[in-house]
Amino acid sequence: MLNIHNCKLSLQDMGNVLLVFIEGKKEDAERVYFGLYNHMATSAEYQEMSDTCGYIVVHGNNKPEVAQAKLLRALKMGALAEILNTEPTKGTNPIFRAESIANERFAAMDRVRWYQPIADLGDIYMMGDSIKAEKETGNWNDDVLGTSLDRSVEISN
Repeated sequence: MLNIHNCKLSLQDMGNVLLVFIEGKKEDAERVYFGLYNHMATSAEYQEMSDTCGYIVVHGNNKPEVAQAKLLRALKMGALAEILNTEPTKGTNPIFRAESIANERFAAMDRVRWYQPIADLGDIYMMGDSIKAEKETGNWNDDVLGTSLDRSVEISN
């Protein structure tokens, strides 16, 4: 179980994307979201599921390893900022320590199956032949105009 800024973080692997669930008070959850956003884990908005839980989407551009790398990079940069702001680092290279902290945090995230995607509408359209609403010859307007023009010619004669 991973806790950052009084929030519990959980992870759901959706194949090409990762969903990072953030559970906690709204203010704390927004702080975690903005940290991940600023370290480029996501470019999407925080999606609220309830008053105490929401999620962000980490896109992998159709490559699962890219999504994981983006999340690990964001966790590493967050750990590095934390180290630089709280510890004396003169004469040391804290990036290696930040990388190990990020790996530990990633491993500590609970794997969940909370989000169930809705069926893709493309599947529905692929289930059979499509229905044509158009006529083979012209549109409805053509028939109406043609009929009205025929009537106007009959009336004038």
